[in-house]
Amino acid sequence: MAFDQTALRYFVDGSSTMSNSGAVETLIQLVMCLRTVFPSQTRFLRADVSRTIPNPRLTKQWIHPRYIAEYPEVTKVPMSPPHELRSGDILIVPHTTACPTRFVDRGIRVFVYVLTSDDLVESLYCEYISHGYDDTKRRVIRPYVSPSLVARALPLDMSGVRKIVLMSGKSSKTIVERVRMACDALLCDVVLVRGYRRESLPRLYRSAAVFVAWCLSGFERTAFEATIFGAALITSDCRTLTDFRDIPINKKYVLRTNESTTLKNASSFSLMEVLKECLSHYRGTLPWMAKTMRQYREQLSEHSMIADVRAAFALTASMESSGSLSPRDFQVL
Repeated sequence: MAFDQTALRYFVDGSSTMSNSGAVETLIQLVMCLRTVFPSQTRFLRADVSRTIPNPRLTKQWIHPRYIAEYPEVTKVPMSPPHELRSGDILIVPHTTACPTRFVDRGIRVFVYVLTSDDLVESLYCEYISHGYDDTKRRVIRPYVSPSLVARALPLDMSGVRKIVLMSGKSSKTIVERVRMACDALLCDVVLVRGYRRESLPRLYRSAAVFVAWCLSGFERTAFEATIFGAALITSDCRTLTDFRDIPINKKYVLRTNESTTLKNASSFSLMEVLKECLSHYRGTLPWMAKTMRQYREQLSEHSMIADVRAAFALTASMESSGSLSPRDFQVL
């Protein structure tokens, strides 16, 4: 599909689309939503697109099979090499990529999509998009849980729930050890979510009573996936949750880690106390988790992300169409 040469063009970094990770899935979701809003103006950008390969513009050969199965329309998004970028275009890269000033110098407007609340060294030459409301200075585009998992989470089935506590495979050894010590006393099992085949995750999630996501630092898919299957989410105030619109969790399950926290109403309960309650009275925790489950089952979806994309780029598009912005405005002087 040819670009509308009179309109803004949107490129999403496609250099990692063969990788299987939550961050890459978010970029896939983003490009699909951009394509819905700007159908003739959206492409992937990939440096190794080469005309020496048969059908180099065929996106299918550059995308991990899991994403093609989950988002089949992604194969219709063209891939473009960097030399096709022109002054005034918009390029979106993940936060794992340093601000690419080589593109900014060419008059390209670069946005960094920040998917974590970890410390980020920002550049004056790039603009930033946030995954949530934790930073009101940025445009906000919120990801969503994989639709196939949401479908398998309905209806809620509590028949197979056991005294299992899940944690991300990326959790720090110190926190894993704390949870394991608590489980030694509470007779529960700690399972790290790593190395599982995608199709086996629903069974694992259904068996868990709790997911401990200490220091949530962004849109951590394993935590929210487990939540939609009924696992109670326990986290802490050490890194995120400055705005409960991001994670509408009851403050009882947000444990205080220090006295100088910015979250004034964090829980004063200990990890042991909250774990004991969740494991001993699992059904009683469900009302406390209702808002969280509803957010990730129903409220955050392709439709909400499309709305976020429209809002995030409405100002850019309107200013460009009115003539108040020109490619020269994007030049770094």
